[in-house]
Amino acid sequence: MGIGGGPLVSVLMPAYNHEKYVQDAIQSIIGQTYGNIELLVVNDGSSDATWQRITDMEAACRERFPRVVLWNQCNMGTCRTQNGLLDNARGDYVYLMASDDVALPHAIERELAFLEGNPEYALCVGDSAFIDGNGTECYWDRKCTAVYDKGKAEYLTWGDYLQRSRGFSFATDRFGSYGELRRINHIPNGYLVRKEAFRGFRYSGKAPLEDWSLMLHIAKYHRMKYLGEILFMYRWHGTNTVKDTTRIRFMENATRRHEEEVLGKTDLEKALPEVREYIERNSEEVPSARGLFPSAYRRLKLLGYSGIFSATQLPAVASIVPKRLMNRLLLKIFYLGDFRI
Repeated sequence: MGIGGGPLVSVLMPAYNHEKYVQDAIQSIIGQTYGNIELLVVNDGSSDATWQRITDMEAACRERFPRVVLWNQCNMGTCRTQNGLLDNARGDYVYLMASDDVALPHAIERELAFLEGNPEYALCVGDSAFIDGNGTECYWDRKCTAVYDKGKAEYLTWGDYLQRSRGFSFATDRFGSYGELRRINHIPNGYLVRKEAFRGFRYSGKAPLEDWSLMLHIAKYHRMKYLGEILFMYRWHGTNTVKDTTRIRFMENATRRHEEEVLGKTDLEKALPEVREYIERNSEEVPSARGLFPSAYRRLKLLGYSGIFSATQLPAVASIVPKRLMNRLLLKIFYLGDFRI
């Protein structure tokens, strides 16, 4: 069980060229009020002194945590690095931590308390305040530029910006829902996730917005909870990826395409009922809802099955359609009464 008892939490921290920030990130985990934590940090081929900064803190880490894993590797990229961290995690819960951010001392304790008391949820996250490259708290103006006068700020926290830009309150069931996440990611940083929620998931280079890809996976099968209190510090500095809007747009499109591929291989019978309902309602906007088995779909079209496909036609096509597709068609008929080919 380790220090403090209770479920083991695996804190996973990939680091790349964050020599200025990585020690603050590690120290914020050392300072957590929850005791039973293992820390895994990997330096992904940084060209600066990130690895040296990590190893400088090894003694303090080993004094604090029951298990510490630090390793240095040639650059493998975010997805392969995250998969390696997950493969080495032994905890019941996973806390994913960027090496330039800061977790407030009670972050893991608060989120874990909620998940332990609410087994129907798999992810819990709080709000995030902004800090600049020097660690000074700041806010955002309308252009998402750091300002230090609260009276001139448009957005006070990351959660404030996300809720207003996405157009719904995170206090509702829309938070963490598959339908909302298909539009764009809205989950703040600093989340705690049940390890079992990663089952069947691997980070993929085809989905360069890896956090969004993970959220889409979790949302198919589990619920998420937003705690309104600030539990995290999101660092806003000169090298944040989100500042490169052209690159972000490309990454969004690639991640959406990957989600269509994933959805085409997903057994929707295991998904949450509201996810199945969403896909049925939006079959024209969700290509995979109609293209889960493209070859069988083409065969149906060639045989003249077009327009409305109803329950009366099931026997005629059962012999030429794979069983899994028939299950999907039955599901569509159950929810819609018919299915458009």
